[in-house]
Amino acid sequence: MQFRHSKSIKEDERRFAQGEHPQEVIYPIEVFPGWLQKCSYLLPITHSLKGMRLALLQGYSTEALLPYILALMLFTAVMLPLSLFLFQKAVKRAKMDGSLTQY
Repeated sequence: MQFRHSKSIKEDERRFAQGEHPQEVIYPIEVFPGWLQKCSYLLPITHSLKGMRLALLQGYSTEALLPYILALMLFTAVMLPLSLFLFQKAVKRAKMDGSLTQY
């Protein structure tokens, strides 16, 4: 896999800090410190991108992608009910506060 960046990583970091987010700048997880690598596995995007890269670039089968698919299913099983519950609470509170009357 090829990673494109500016003349230096420092230049990319400066541009990123100033709010410029070029889409071609992608850092692989392996360049992060160990503690941040572990934290990245708590994000569903990590599993989905790894799975897509393996499937599209290296032609992995569905069976080989099963760990990534199962991780995403686990995220869905936890986050979907949680988000529905929190949305329901937010609507209920908005109704009590009267902030939904303008809509």
